[in-house]
Amino acid sequence: MKEKKILTMRSVQEGDEILVQDLFDFGMHADACRLFVMSCLHDGAIHELFFVSNVCIGMVSLDHGEISYRMKKAWRGQGFGTQCVALFLQHNVTEMKARVEADNAASIAILKANGFKMNDRHENVLYFTRDLQAAGKIAKVGW
Repeated sequence: MKEKKILTMRSVQEGDEILVQDLFDFGMHADACRLFVMSCLHDGAIHELFFVSNVCIGMVSLDHGEISYRMKKAWRGQGFGTQCVALFLQHNVTEMKARVEADNAASIAILKANGFKMNDRHENVLYFTRDLQAAGKIAKVGW
């Protein structure tokens, strides 16, 4: 029988530099990561880290009504991005917007699965919104 993976989230905290650094594929410098975490603590936005067991697999943020997210490369393509956004939305019921590059099919699927609707396109960027009527539509993905 396949073991069920439990997804948890918590706010970014002081000392999370290594966890955050591991989320960036391009190898963010340690000093830049320290500044990023300090910014997360003081910028007024919501920044949540997501864990399976004790492994940090991703981060979702909400800043000025715009949601953004990133997943560790090894955890992509398994439904975890959709689940991270769904869990985040359960705790942050508000109107939201998002923008994504038109060729990012995985990110587009995450947004659509969680009730976002595309409402505009400018060159290679798609713009999505999620209103409060969509608040009941949160993805249900099992492993």
